[in-house]
Amino acid sequence: MTSKFITKDEKQILLYIIIIITGLFVINNITENYLNTDKFLVTVLSESMKPTLYRGDIVIIKNEINYNEKDIIVFNTNNNIYIHRIIATKEQKIYRTAGDKTKIPDQWTIKNENILGKVIFKIPKLGHINLWLAGK
Repeated sequence: MTSKFITKDEKQILLYIIIIITGLFVINNITENYLNTDKFLVTVLSESMKPTLYRGDIVIIKNEINYNEKDIIVFNTNNNIYIHRIIATKEQKIYRTAGDKTKIPDQWTIKNENILGKVIFKIPKLGHINLWLAGK
């Protein structure tokens, strides 16, 4: 019969994971607010990118000079942050986006200067801590 209690080693591993995640968010806020650089960690706030990304995932983003169709980008429009996929590109670095869930094109187009970065990696579910801390 197996025990359903968490072992001491498992508690230590969980504590280390929480410390690392908290540290990453602190570094992210410092670089964004004090060093005047872009974010590199973003928590997924909605289900619009299912099945690729889920609410509570964390994505790591990287600034690029050019973006291509099928890239998942994080961008700012109407003072909101969105994470959607580029479905079309136009001249002069203008992009059309859509969420993976509905694939319906967004009503806006995105200029290069509104893009915070391209998603290069995701960490599933670890953003739930950030959502909880933010009361979302």
